[in-house]
Amino acid sequence: MDTEKIRKDFTHYMYAGHGFAFTLLKGNEEKLRDIVLYGCLNDISFDLQCEGTRGFYMHKITEMYDDPDYFFDAACEKFRADDDDINCDGRTFSHLCDFIISFSVENVNDPARGVIEYKYSRLIDIVMNSRYSRRIHDILENIEYLMITISNYGDFERTVRLCGDIGAYFLRRRKVHDEDLYPGFSWFISHITDIFDSDPVLGKGFVRKELERRSETSKELKRFCRVMYTAVEKSERENGKECKSAEEISEKADNKTLTGRDKLIFAAKSDRSEKTKLAEAALAEENTEKKITLLKVFENRRCPFPLDPEPLFGYIRAGSASLRDTALQVLSVMHSDKVRNFALDEIRSCREELSPDFLEILLNNYTDADKELLLEKLYSLDVDPESSSYIEGWHGACLTILNSDNIKDIPDEFFIWIYDRSLCSCCRESAVDELYERGKLTERMIGECLLDCNSDIKEIAEKAIDQCVRNNERREF
Repeated sequence: MDTEKIRKDFTHYMYAGHGFAFTLLKGNEEKLRDIVLYGCLNDISFDLQCEGTRGFYMHKITEMYDDPDYFFDAACEKFRADDDDINCDGRTFSHLCDFIISFSVENVNDPARGVIEYKYSRLIDIVMNSRYSRRIHDILENIEYLMITISNYGDFERTVRLCGDIGAYFLRRRKVHDEDLYPGFSWFISHITDIFDSDPVLGKGFVRKELERRSETSKELKRFCRVMYTAVEKSERENGKECKSAEEISEKADNKTLTGRDKLIFAAKSDRSEKTKLAEAALAEENTEKKITLLKVFENRRCPFPLDPEPLFGYIRAGSASLRDTALQVLSVMHSDKVRNFALDEIRSCREELSPDFLEILLNNYTDADKELLLEKLYSLDVDPESSSYIEGWHGACLTILNSDNIKDIPDEFFIWIYDRSLCSCCRESAVDELYERGKLTERMIGECLLDCNSDIKEIAEKAIDQCVRNNERREF
């Protein structure tokens, strides 16, 4: 394999957090050093909120080198910098935090913990001596991430001091309502409760009881406990009447007060006649903005468009860009021969770059006759984010396959495509699980899964190995 090909493939699998990256790296360490360094210093996850960072995974990658400290030192230099590009960037900050703490050796002079503690002290100093602003809001989010990292040491006394620091910050913002302060550290309080309350010696309820006991002699802990245990978290959910009629949905669309919750309730609780009324209203609506709002109700799999899809085809061919996109999403959850044939015609007649939306529509209406065409088009999608021809729609195709109502009818090859090409480790996990249930995980796949960034994928691989042992299968991983 030539160097350019190795570098391209390695970049793809590293971004994906895929185990095959280790295979490509072996013997090519120096050819790929600059790519590895980039992955150590920058967030490369597809969906940070769902997947977490690639920090721990990149630490494993650096262990393939004789000088992993080269990458550690570079990360520490970037992380320690008193730079808002780091302090206010949640994605990069979280990644560096996880990567650095992965080098922890759990001793008194642990350099990794030292860097984390230094950064925590510096950011606390900034927020305690600055007026609240968007910048401070972003820094506070990163402080919470550091607090969670530090609490993972399992040192309760250190965790109590963290609570006191935040209590001191709450005291400084005494004019702010408690319920407005609570959300900023709700993850932290939930995290430390999970850690320490699950200890069989300490027992359930330990964290709250101990913090409240100590708050009797600490004004900082008293303020912390008042905010975190007695404040009611503000909710964006509307607690008013549930929208179950087309008329109510239409009125809210007019008032621009239609929420995601309203649409979910309508999808789940309205009867077919109300859904039909709303679809008719959407088609008849002359105001494009309102038409789009009403049509978006039918993007839900539980609420497919109940009328003839022909008008939607017209919106795709001649509507505005936003109306076209909405119509495509509505069609992507519809099941009908007419919709399938429309997608087939569009795919076959496409002379330029194909919109993955048509692949989603065809996947949702899959028949065995579509297999070869779909696989050809799926493998032609460029999913590498560094490429100028990168297409985001690959992820929608993954989700359509994995959420199919007839998933058992979809051939193995589609799940292998997800396993091999998806940058999203959550989608890869679902594909691996499906292949495991079908008994189609190969030795190579199992070995790669053991090195995956996704711990749940590793567990599936371990189950597969246990199954091989029980069945006396001689396989090498």
